[in-house]
Amino acid sequence: MNSTTKSPDSKPSSHEKKNWLGKLNEIIAGQLHDPNLTIPKIAEELYMSERQFYRRVKRETGHTPNQYLQVARLVKARELLQARKGITIKEAALSVGYSRPDYFSKLFEGYFGIRPAVFMRNSH
Repeated sequence: MNSTTKSPDSKPSSHEKKNWLGKLNEIIAGQLHDPNLTIPKIAEELYMSERQFYRRVKRETGHTPNQYLQVARLVKARELLQARKGITIKEAALSVGYSRPDYFSKLFEGYFGIRPAVFMRNSH
């Protein structure tokens, strides 16, 4: 094996990690509105098995793939609620892939420590 060939169990470089996370975030951002966006679908788009994908996301982020997707959705929803006056909680929930606003509100409060309605009042 020459010096440019990597062994199968070598760690990705920080550049490779950044590129991979960038691709992952791009895939998620492009389909965030889709309630049918699933971990198997994301893994497939990255040409990985679900098992490989699970391990890589966990290693790179410290989160499970489901947690990572959920956080991405919640952060985007917070941005929408903060930036767009007149948006409803239901609209924000739907725009990030949650079909039930009550479930979205529960997750939002669990992650940010504040209900979306209170957050909206405080941010405008």
